[in-house]
Amino acid sequence: MIGLYLGIAVSLAGAQQKPELTLDEALAIAGQDAFAIRLAQSDIAEAKANKMVADAALGPTATLSGTSFWSEAHTPGGFGQNGQNTSNSISLSVRQIIDISKVNTLRADASGIGVKISEYAKQTALNDLRAQVKSKFFAALQAKELVQIRTSAVAAAKERLDKAQIRFDNKAIPKFDVLRLQADLKKAEQDLVQAKGGFEVAKQDLNNLLARPVDTDYDPVATTEFESGLEDISVYVRGSLANRPELLQAEAVVISLTKIREAEQRAALPTLTLQAGHTQTIDPGFGQPESQTTASATLSVPIVTGGAVRANTQRAREQEERAKILLQQAQLGVAFEVRIAVTQFETALAAYATAVENRNLAEEALRLAQLRYDEEVGILLDVITSQADLTAAEASQATAAFQLRAAYASLQRAVGTDDLKNLPPPPASPAAQPAGEVGQ
Repeated sequence: MIGLYLGIAVSLAGAQQKPELTLDEALAIAGQDAFAIRLAQSDIAEAKANKMVADAALGPTATLSGTSFWSEAHTPGGFGQNGQNTSNSISLSVRQIIDISKVNTLRADASGIGVKISEYAKQTALNDLRAQVKSKFFAALQAKELVQIRTSAVAAAKERLDKAQIRFDNKAIPKFDVLRLQADLKKAEQDLVQAKGGFEVAKQDLNNLLARPVDTDYDPVATTEFESGLEDISVYVRGSLANRPELLQAEAVVISLTKIREAEQRAALPTLTLQAGHTQTIDPGFGQPESQTTASATLSVPIVTGGAVRANTQRAREQEERAKILLQQAQLGVAFEVRIAVTQFETALAAYATAVENRNLAEEALRLAQLRYDEEVGILLDVITSQADLTAAEASQATAAFQLRAAYASLQRAVGTDDLKNLPPPPASPAAQPAGEVGQ
């Protein structure tokens, strides 16, 4: 078995020369550089710009203009003023809408909530992205472990072939055993090549998600242990209803549409506009004033709108009602996702425990088969079959480990947080209410 350990050590030494990448590092890279996050940040910037436009409708506007005037007049018969007239003037006008109907204020408030909606959308994208990064990182870990398993199988096949060659030279075993072991080694080497190819594809897939060059080389490193158990499912349901950004976003949409509906209802109310202006003539002509100041207050009352106000209000009301329905649907959907994630984790946990037991049995079966063959009381087929069973059991354990990690990551996404140990406690409830129904 010395050759086996040396082969594994050489393989691991080669892997350690590559820069290591932990899950936390991958998540940090994704949170900064991933395309989904960059797009979400752009949406937030656009929402803030829309908020500034809405706020501008509440503030005053000022206009400064300059005018240069020239005229030439000729009066027949010499009566009146003849000749040219030139004057230059500067005018300043200020306009302020007094939002007595609160229409512009409500629309500005809705735009402000739109910024929060975009921020919640970014949190949603980040929550989904983190789940994707975890899944692809765990897939890379699984592929790495498969390479190690195939490397161990190749080393074991080589060691077994070397021993068989010595026994064949001593005429202790037939030539068929050597040929069979040579074929077994070739198959193990072919499986190793395929495992290495799968490992490279898995790493490139993660690189693509992290928005970095796909050929960036690294060595994924597992830094977390498996979770062994969960709390009651109601704990995670409550946590999801409090943490999932989709729900916070849906609630903000309802509030925003409510303000828009109120603004549409007030569209028929009066509007007050204050305006003031001052004109300064630099070189006044004959009969022109040197300066002039004006002020006005205009009260506008819509009288006939052709039913537009009523129609817009009804449309806004339906949009608000639809948003409330979507919020209820999202709440039920999130609770359903949590229940599915819990079931998948419990299934994966049981499957992993079974895979570990199967691997232990396969290791013992191979040890006994090899011992019987070395003592010349067993056949080579038992050894080869046991080795294949062990390799398959190790691969099954790697797959089960991936599924267990992925299931826990899915639960974290469903709840909306990575910290599943400090979720909000159940609210106070009447003593008559069964504890199992709280938060359900």
